[in-house]
Amino acid sequence: MSATEILAWSTPLATLGLLFVTTAYSYFTYQLTVVARRQRFEAIRPRLQVAVVATQRGQLFVLRLENIGISPAKDFKVSLDRDVYRTYGDMGRLNDVPFIRNGVPAFMPNTPIEIGLGVSGSFLDDDVDRARHPARFLIAATYEFERQRIVEQFPIEVHDLYADTMISHTEMSDLTKALRDDVAKPLKEAVRLLKSK
Repeated sequence: MSATEILAWSTPLATLGLLFVTTAYSYFTYQLTVVARRQRFEAIRPRLQVAVVATQRGQLFVLRLENIGISPAKDFKVSLDRDVYRTYGDMGRLNDVPFIRNGVPAFMPNTPIEIGLGVSGSFLDDDVDRARHPARFLIAATYEFERQRIVEQFPIEVHDLYADTMISHTEMSDLTKALRDDVAKPLKEAVRLLKSK
């Protein structure tokens, strides 16, 4: 084969090789761009934390919602998979709390919301009305970020998480009665002695 023939064959082969390398480079660059965009999205997006938290040394339960991300969650809405009733205050449905019923235009980072559920014993006692105070329920949070609709679900477990870890309502009532009896007897005796003088 002459040099002219080799050159005639090598030019199209080199062109095909260059086309292959350029295509591969473009593909991998695109893939890196997709990964970088996803990483950026995940790094700056809103991140929600939703839980039932015991307060007042375990005597009260509150539903705590917080955006722990660095961006606001826009058009933020919360829904529950069933009715949950509060045990103090207006004792209404948790679903009727304005923050849950109406949502908010933006749920800003580092602004926790705590919604009182009630006395822990009302959710933990064996004879509790589970239709009104379920042992577990699901909360769904829906919001927008960078033109994407995001739905996150949070299973809430009240009974198994807190049962046998704090004083129940019944135990508290028994403790209060015993304490009242222990304090009342000496006070009555003191009043009787003061009156007799």
